[in-house]
Amino acid sequence: MLCRFQNNPPCVNRRPQLNPFPPYLCSILILLLWSLSPSRAAASADEVSSPTDDPIASPIVESRLDAPPLPSRRKLALGFTLDLLPVAMSAASGHFGMSGQTWVGIDSIKIRLVGARMNMPDFLVGNDAFGDQQTTVGALIVDYVFGEAFDGWWVGTGFELWENRIVHKSSAATQRWLNLVYTLGGGYIWKFYDNLYLNPWVGLHVPINNPRIHAGSDSFKPLPVSGEVSLKIGYYFDL
Repeated sequence: MLCRFQNNPPCVNRRPQLNPFPPYLCSILILLLWSLSPSRAAASADEVSSPTDDPIASPIVESRLDAPPLPSRRKLALGFTLDLLPVAMSAASGHFGMSGQTWVGIDSIKIRLVGARMNMPDFLVGNDAFGDQQTTVGALIVDYVFGEAFDGWWVGTGFELWENRIVHKSSAATQRWLNLVYTLGGGYIWKFYDNLYLNPWVGLHVPINNPRIHAGSDSFKPLPVSGEVSLKIGYYFDL
């Protein structure tokens, strides 16, 4: 509808046009996009992850950094060893002999259980009236190994129980006695394949009790100190 006012140009009665995006909605949208921008997200992450500006969190982080390192895992192993000397000595006297050992290793310490039987050749008995000497051994030995993986140089000590028998040649009488023996030894463990090793070693044995053996008119006195040089072969399992 056309209308006319005083001294005014004609106007047309039209509906007002609405702005589809009000100014306040545009402002909110801009702020939202800015807060979600990658640069703003990275800056926020740096503020959260950096504890140095927080007077409460800073001492906690420093105490964690200064904390001592966790202890390393202990070395554990279970091993089995064959000593070749009793085998060789018994074979030289026409008998069967052997020595088996089982040990548990914890870090540098090895605890060994030893069982052995050995026949002594008559020329080593040291008494022409006696022969066919046989010794059965049970022992508990503690070793200290200087290597990093149950190898290298070692020293050990412990006690052994010897059950002995010897035959008086003229009467064929068998004499028996027991010895409690202190032992000290050492050697070198060489791992040549995986955990398979060779162990050359030397040992010294001192009987605490050392009785004299009598048969007829003859007598036999065991040595007060004896030594041995031998070679062991063995394998162990890491636990």
